[in-house]
Amino acid sequence: MAAFAPPEIRGSAFGLLATVQAIGNVAASVLAGLLYTVASPTVAFVYLGWDADRTRDALVGGSNVSGGLARPATDPAPPPLVQSFGD
Repeated sequence: MAAFAPPEIRGSAFGLLATVQAIGNVAASVLAGLLYTVASPTVAFVYLGWDADRTRDALVGGSNVSGGLARPATDPAPPPLVQSFGD
């Protein structure tokens, strides 16, 4: 945020960011509470897990089975499993 806002309105930009985040937090809490009350606790927690996974995918750039960040492109390729010998 600091890199995008001019210095004279940087405080207002952070305030707007915090407001948008707070509105999102309230909306997610209301939706989870409705799912918990109307459907079941399991449905609410499954939804919250899915939403957290979707958010992680958006931030990291795709699903990753290992749970960590993707290996950088500069890492060498793993060695082949089968080594071929010359004729």
